[in-house]
Amino acid sequence: MSSERKAPLHLRSGVEADVEAIRELYVAVARESGGLARFADEVTAAYVNTFVSRSMTDGIIIVAESSNGEIVGELHAYRNSLRRFSHVLGALTVAVLPKAQGRGVGRHLFEALLAEVREHRADILRVELIVQESNVRAQRLYASLGFHAEGRLIDAIQNMQTGIAESDIPMAWLRNRAVASRLDARFTPNQLI
Repeated sequence: MSSERKAPLHLRSGVEADVEAIRELYVAVARESGGLARFADEVTAAYVNTFVSRSMTDGIIIVAESSNGEIVGELHAYRNSLRRFSHVLGALTVAVLPKAQGRGVGRHLFEALLAEVREHRADILRVELIVQESNVRAQRLYASLGFHAEGRLIDAIQNMQTGIAESDIPMAWLRNRAVASRLDARFTPNQLI
């Protein structure tokens, strides 16, 4: 195992001073892995400022730093401004630097998010995300963390590598395990309702 793989990872809440480093992270991820819905040129300072601000104000933002202080991962989610959805954390996005992918960074970010929700955010009953159908590795990670597939959005996103439209899979983590168990019985990522 390489020393890079063993290097300690520090998780902390994101702050305004992280905006430029987060933007650079997102640009790198968009360029190299296509793991984001945005192309690199769509990762603007305004976009990053907006989600950092919203996450700090009405959500959760977590950054993962390597031992040398480099931000190698970021995860954020925030609430919709409509009161009827105040129990939901959505707009969830996770980005992990390509050279740090496959090393558990994403899992650590999600575990920290869910721990924060369980321990300090009793008002949050649901955390939701959308994942591309072709991103099976991410779907497995999310399922292992307790997220459940809730259907399929057919031809909702263009695959960055092929240019062909593919489906998005909405997934959710639910505080109420009884509801989550019923969903598991009804949906899998590869079947329609």
